[in-house]
Amino acid sequence: MRGSLSSLKRFFSGTSASSQGGFRVPEGQRVYAIGDIHGRADLLTELHSQILDDHQAAGGGNSAVAVYLGDYIDRGTESRKVIDLLLDEPLAGLESVHLKGNHEEAMLRFLEHPAIGPQWFGFGGEATVMSYGAKAPRSLDDKAYYAELSDQMRACVPSRHKAFLEGLKLQYRAGDYLFVHAGIRPGCPLEEQDPDDLLWILRRVFEFPRRSRCDGRSRTYTDSAS
Repeated sequence: MRGSLSSLKRFFSGTSASSQGGFRVPEGQRVYAIGDIHGRADLLTELHSQILDDHQAAGGGNSAVAVYLGDYIDRGTESRKVIDLLLDEPLAGLESVHLKGNHEEAMLRFLEHPAIGPQWFGFGGEATVMSYGAKAPRSLDDKAYYAELSDQMRACVPSRHKAFLEGLKLQYRAGDYLFVHAGIRPGCPLEEQDPDDLLWILRRVFEFPRRSRCDGRSRTYTDSAS
């Protein structure tokens, strides 16, 4: 999770719609975009508190939505707790939209195809496995080791967590803004974007000519637009 509630506030402060390329969210709506959480339930709790304070300071009456841009799990030690928090403590008075990140996609694949274990562990998956309490003897060869962990994860991951992961959206639109996890492929119409690109593409959208819709990516800011 990068940025803070003040960072984008400074970005938008004193700017008109025309100076931002004319992009707007729906009239009367506030959008809070929350980037990669990566197992940091402590930081998510802190950010939730900041968002609620900001929403109340703005009057609390307008429509508001919190768009979570994926990567809830891996790297940090509290992946399971992060998902519990999202399910059990949604932001009061705000609509919550949960997008899928490439880390959630990797976890779901691992549950069915343990052979991807080395790749998933290579970018943080082991921390998620540990957060669910799954264990396997490291004396096993790699194939048996990851197969055992996959079996244990299928048993350890609560059904509501699996349903949450399987129900994550790939994109969300708010007015002229399109929110995805990683980015979009330049030159490709939005309706023809490959789902894998939305989860995995790394090239910065701002390097390419302006399009008719603004892309809100998980690796930009974390704050509100109104």
